Amino acid sequence: MYYLRKSLFVFIAVSAMLITACTSRFEENLEVVGPNLTKEQWDAQRSVLVDKENFVTRGDVEIDLLPQARYGNTNTNTQGSAKYVYQAKPNSYTFAVTHFMAGVLFKVKKEQGVPGVELINSDGNKYNFASEAEFSKMVNIPISRLPYWIMGISLGDEKDIKADAQGRLEKFNNNGWIVTYYEYDRYGEFILPKRLIVNNPKIGTIKIIVNKWNF
Repeated sequence: MYYLRKSLFVFIAVSAMLITACTSRFEENLEVVGPNLTKEQWDAQRSVLVDKENFVTRGDVEIDLLPQARYGNTNTNTQGSAKYVYQAKPNSYTFAVTHFMAGVLFKVKKEQGVPGVELINSDGNKYNFASEAEFSKMVNIPISRLPYWIMGISLGDEKDIKADAQGRLEKFNNNGWIVTYYEYDRYGEFILPKRLIVNNPKIGTIKIIVNKWNF
């Protein structure tokens, strides 16, 4: 019994350390940090990235939706130790969020040639939506915009766009979602956001730390 209690204590302590460590990385900076490009290089990078159809990005995520914004019994809320994988292919993608203890929390799939979006919860239950717009309205995650925001790309219909003196995006507003960037890093040939927070005061907050890109 002693060893069982000791092991349980160690497990809880380690879990707490992991969650605290991950959460602390979401702390806001006073200014954007990380590598930089010239304006011409930012423009050239954007023109390449906006046309990318095959890529995978992985990292840490915290999703904190307000009670009135959560969808059914699907657990779209996560703790600091959750991971995300967003895999895109031509006209299709998969966005999965997992927890190191609970496994897959939810998965969003769009198949090529199918206009709708499918949501799969942790119990394996499937929910079908007629379009990405319907999904974003019901589940309150801006799924079609998310990969572009993670890339640090504005699509032209954003408001209140702010960039620093080096041309890195700092913040913009898109239909009530405020996207704020805190750090950039190099991923292969590109300079991309490392830490960002997506917030809608009426819906909730999505905090993202990007760990890896594959193009």
